[in-house]
Amino acid sequence: MRTTDLGGLSYEQTFTIKISNVNESPQITLPPTQSVLENQNLVIKGINISDIDAQNGNLEVTLSASNGVLSLNQTNGLIFTDGDGIADSNLVFRGTLITLNNALNNLVYTPNLNLIGNETISLSVNDLGNTGSG
Repeated sequence: MRTTDLGGLSYEQTFTIKISNVNESPQITLPPTQSVLENQNLVIKGINISDIDAQNGNLEVTLSASNGVLSLNQTNGLIFTDGDGIADSNLVFRGTLITLNNALNNLVYTPNLNLIGNETISLSVNDLGNTGSG
């Protein structure tokens, strides 16, 4: 930085500014509203998780259905703390972005027998503090 007075005298000083990384939150892409016939399975396509600074770190997914069960496409590389990925109403699991997205690709929802009405499927993602370089 340099400053100059009215007489033309100047003084110059150099200093450093440290810019720290900010933990960016995960993003979830969801498909539009879905519908299914009574007592039929619904394959849900288009769920995608992204996190610019997760790199190869694990993230945690919480997934639940209030009036049915959910089955993941695959479970390779996942660590479960609730459910096992097959016909669960509540799931909590960890994995990398690649393993999570592979698991959520073609998620299968099976409604409770004779259910007619609306269902809410909840999905949340925690990046577990991964700050990477994004």
